[in-house]
Amino acid sequence: MSEAAAEQALPEPEPGKNNIGIWGAPQSGKTTFLAALRTAMTLQETGWVLNGVNNGSTEFLASSTHQLTVERIFPSATTQLERLSWKLTGTKEVKERGKFGMPRRKTVPAHVYLDFVDPPGKLFDTESPQQNEEGQSGGGSSGGPKFATGGPSSGSGRENSGGGASREELVRHLADCGGLIYLLDPTREREASDSYQFFNRTVLEIGQRAMDNGRDQYLPQHLAVCVTKYDHYWVRSIAKKHGLESVADGERLFPSVHGELAEIFFEELCREDKVSNTDAMFREIKQRFSPERTRFFVTSAVGFYVDPATGRFDEDDYSNLVKSTGPNGTTTMQIKGKVYPINVLEPIMWLVDSLTKKP
Repeated sequence: MSEAAAEQALPEPEPGKNNIGIWGAPQSGKTTFLAALRTAMTLQETGWVLNGVNNGSTEFLASSTHQLTVERIFPSATTQLERLSWKLTGTKEVKERGKFGMPRRKTVPAHVYLDFVDPPGKLFDTESPQQNEEGQSGGGSSGGPKFATGGPSSGSGRENSGGGASREELVRHLADCGGLIYLLDPTREREASDSYQFFNRTVLEIGQRAMDNGRDQYLPQHLAVCVTKYDHYWVRSIAKKHGLESVADGERLFPSVHGELAEIFFEELCREDKVSNTDAMFREIKQRFSPERTRFFVTSAVGFYVDPATGRFDEDDYSNLVKSTGPNGTTTMQIKGKVYPINVLEPIMWLVDSLTKKP
């Protein structure tokens, strides 16, 4: 069997079983989040390992992690519909009845798939995909965006024939996942104000395709809402203003917003943000997703700058980003020091725990 055929012959897992999908508006930092996740797993002992299910997924993760941590640049933006998958493997303790009905704990193997289906930005144009037969709403030429070979839930890596079909693949993928990570960049939302438009349309389409969970009126997925860019001055200022910060790292003294306060942080963010529609997004999340299956996290992919001389967080010099001007005069943001992700691994592990629980 050729390598290409082997890539396409990967088995399809049952939809909704142990699959986590990464979701977010175009340019919301999904690729950077994945690279930061790989870095976070090397910094924290979790007992879990992350492996690509095929060559394309492994190369994607290795390349984006290298860009983030070694070259200290942000991974390249998506220009085609990426369909990739990784397998998280570890163990967890479960309760069972032993002899004479006595309860006991047993360590059992567990795994989940982390799926990445990332479209080019034009795939989420406000026009109906069927309005443009040239495939413009799909972000490409009349041939439509090409699929990069993916993992178990990503199909055959085939080329699609138009933007409408591409979007259908993406939404169906999200609807089939048992867990979702939604990334919201509040700084970008203040500038572009398009995240709610993207969120609203996509959640309606997920609802159209999702299976009835048989328990309540909400969508069946577990949802981890990640408010990103905590290292940004404006985002962090909200946490400081409302007393939501605490020291999360005893060695480097990094501040963070504890998981129990993250939802309150999101509410305060909505009140402070007088420009965008984050408040409408918050209400939509509360309406469409079960409180029992929703958690909020305040994250940063690059974390805070650590002075090599002191090895600690410095309130007067904590930004880990620096402007860089290229030969043609364009300005980009580069990473100043080592990457220390904040609350990037936590939403993953919460979803892992939720999806691998016995009913």
